[in-house]
Amino acid sequence: MSSSIREDYLLRMIEKTAKAVAQMIGFRKSGDFTAARAVLDAAYASLLGPDALLFSRMDPETGARLLGEPEKMAVMADLIHEDAELRRAAQEGGAPDLDRKALAYARLAAEARPEEAEYTRLVERMKSHI
Repeated sequence: MSSSIREDYLLRMIEKTAKAVAQMIGFRKSGDFTAARAVLDAAYASLLGPDALLFSRMDPETGARLLGEPEKMAVMADLIHEDAELRRAAQEGGAPDLDRKALAYARLAAEARPEEAEYTRLVERMKSHI
């Protein structure tokens, strides 16, 4: 895949995920946890394809290797973070574990591209939830 096609694909993926996260946050804040979960699950499926369930059971290091791109790792960190926020709002368990997993994906993205300040900011944002 050429560099410009890859960049275009990654930008579209990031934009699509950002829209889904915004929609999910709206549902979460309004108390519609079922709709929020459906949007979040669709965002996971969009990023991960048929392997979404497998990724939920995978350690971040393995998941990051399979994702390959730091941009995808960062998107994964954001999705996992929003998953934790949804679980907290719905008074479900598991949010702290998801917070740690989101931080791990953010750190892996930052390690892959240390020159990108965006990933350093992502790590700091994820740390604030631990």
